[in-house]
Amino acid sequence: MTGAPGRWTRRAALAAGSAALAGAAAPGARAEDLPWRLPKLHEVKVHGHRMAYYEMGESKSQPLVLVHGASGSPPLEWGRVMTPLARQFRVIAPYLIGFGPSDQPDLAYDAETFVDYLGGFLHARVAEGAILAGESLGGWVVAHYAVRQGGRTAWRQDLPPISRLVICDGAVQVQPGQGGGGAQASINDPHTARRAHEFYASLPAADDRKTTQAAGPHVVGQPVSDAQLKAMKTPTLVIWGREDRLLPLEDGRHVAAQIPGARLVVIDDCGHIPSAEQPRAFLGALGGFLGVGLENL
Repeated sequence: MTGAPGRWTRRAALAAGSAALAGAAAPGARAEDLPWRLPKLHEVKVHGHRMAYYEMGESKSQPLVLVHGASGSPPLEWGRVMTPLARQFRVIAPYLIGFGPSDQPDLAYDAETFVDYLGGFLHARVAEGAILAGESLGGWVVAHYAVRQGGRTAWRQDLPPISRLVICDGAVQVQPGQGGGGAQASINDPHTARRAHEFYASLPAADDRKTTQAAGPHVVGQPVSDAQLKAMKTPTLVIWGREDRLLPLEDGRHVAAQIPGARLVVIDDCGHIPSAEQPRAFLGALGGFLGVGLENL
């Protein structure tokens, strides 16, 4: 990831890079058998704009909100774990504002924009006290949300408090020039990359370039500072792929070390998207943090 617009758009690169990996041999591949499964797509109005989302699980269960990264694709990043998670939680996976099929209005697409719309979305879906999880760009968004929770949006609406925070290979403190690359840097295992490409190619296309090009410089220019991390009081889990080629493990160790009481789980044989590449290990880490059995689902 980087502030350079040409290198920030992971969505197109994921498709192209996965296609390149599709023909690669995968002796001893450790990709797992969990399929990508999706419920019906819904939409809701937030601050006058449509936000699309998936939802699974019992309505009375605790909400678990999954925030996608710069791929712009909740299905790609969360589709392998939503069904198992929905047996324990009310799982909600929105398309962030600016990422199709959500509306793509002319906005700043800075941290304030994403937090304000995420807060409005939590209000709209009655998800106060949610467990909030974010991957990559989504990790940056949810970390900023954790800092601002309990405050107010530009619409004078309260930002609902959350109960737990999960940062997965999050772009919390991206350095200029850090990251870049496509699927070959996001999903290390070639067999998983091939399966991801096949699934991704089956989804409706969306042009998110305006959003990702606007957001990229803000991700670099608006990190969540060490002081902000040290002031966090929300119980936090940091999950990181040991072989992440976009954001190195050192980033995850540093972020976890700043947040009081944070738990760090490093997933072996894994790149930038643990929920897609090592879904059972991801579920085990999340279940251990939340005190529920998920790893065998």
